[in-house]
Amino acid sequence: MVKQRMPAAVAREVLERADGACEAMIRGVCTGGAQHLHHRLMRSQGGPHTVANLAAVCSTCHRYVHDNPKFGYESGLLIHPWHPVTWPPAYYRGVYTSREEGT
Repeated sequence: MVKQRMPAAVAREVLERADGACEAMIRGVCTGGAQHLHHRLMRSQGGPHTVANLAAVCSTCHRYVHDNPKFGYESGLLIHPWHPVTWPPAYYRGVYTSREEGT
């Protein structure tokens, strides 16, 4: 399987939306600045390089989401392949916006 590169325009739009700040902002974890582009529907599960599927996150929030998948799925920072990819996730910048999404 050939990995496709992320389109520069998609990465740029996600980073502009984030305005330099981590879009997860997990309390007690976050270092503040957006350093990684995180696929909410993981690439290994067919996650696309789309603006709605990507979140600009700091490295520690990124690691936390993958090390704590229960939190990741409850927060919408990870999503299952059978759920639609919508924005924003249930947990955005340290606040739950909706409990329905990501469950």
